[in-house]
Amino acid sequence: VVTVIGATGGSGVPVCLFLLGKEMQALSPVACLRAVTRNPTGDRAAILRQRVELTCGKEAASKLKFCKADFSNRAALETAIDGSDFLYLCSPNYRHQLAFECSLIDIAAKCRVKRVVKMSVLKVFTGLDKKAHGVYHHRIHEYAVTKHPELKLVTLGCPYFLQNIPMYFGYGIVTKGEFRHVLQNEDMRWIDLNDAARTVAGLLTCDSETFERFNHRHIDLVGPDNGGMNVEKVCTLLTKYGMPTKNVQLTLDEWKKELQLGGLPDGQITNIIDFHSMLRDDTKIGQRIKFFKNHQDRMKPTYDAEPDLARLPFSYKGTESSVEDYIKNEGVLLLKQLRSVLQRSSS
Repeated sequence: VVTVIGATGGSGVPVCLFLLGKEMQALSPVACLRAVTRNPTGDRAAILRQRVELTCGKEAASKLKFCKADFSNRAALETAIDGSDFLYLCSPNYRHQLAFECSLIDIAAKCRVKRVVKMSVLKVFTGLDKKAHGVYHHRIHEYAVTKHPELKLVTLGCPYFLQNIPMYFGYGIVTKGEFRHVLQNEDMRWIDLNDAARTVAGLLTCDSETFERFNHRHIDLVGPDNGGMNVEKVCTLLTKYGMPTKNVQLTLDEWKKELQLGGLPDGQITNIIDFHSMLRDDTKIGQRIKFFKNHQDRMKPTYDAEPDLARLPFSYKGTESSVEDYIKNEGVLLLKQLRSVLQRSSS
């Protein structure tokens, strides 16, 4: 029995699809997948069930069981988790995240869950601004391994999802032919959510000896070719596959207005701006993180997870072809759909 917290969210959906997919069922079948969501009768739950049926088949869809719960309802979470063998945990970065996820880890330990995989949007550096995006991930991980050392847990870091391209940058791409951003010139570690889902499934279902190599570690998926890919290369790929795009840098204030034009909610925009402030050298939080990262790298040896990740039955390859495949097969299609929506709304 596998329980997926936030099953109808951005990372929860591909995790559910892969866990119930034909490749997974052939190697390590899931008997029951409990999909935890705040609204099991809502549109997003219905879409997830439809996608499971279309992608995985009706037999797999029969193993999908929705559970109603949220982080503020401990009793409902206990009911959803009790009897689970494996647990996938991913929640939005917001002010109650530390309390809610630590409470959920307490529940997992109480219910004797065999293994927990937690998704972290960003490897977090403790001691920084408490309002910064994702600042609690490190503290949650440390809470789990110190308070419940018997609980098998790994935190998986996925720095920058390719699926953010249509969401964060889509408006500028489809209306101006410009990838309007604040990412400066550094290489970004782009991660396809579908590849991340493969790694989650591998960590949840691998044999005990293999998992021990990851237990109580924070593992980073490092992105294309163990390094990264800058925005200029992404623009080249978008242009190659039918979406001509130029690389245009903005200030944080300019980009905030761009996100508002794209129709994103204010709370989400604040979260996005906070996150990208951490990636820039010209912001106080960015400078502090850069200093802390350099200090941390000198103080602690870096764990190279690649050899161990290669042992998983399903793992992330981390190559430039993964980025190109996403843009070719999914990214450009979503951007064209967005352009059609904007054209209809303007007319």
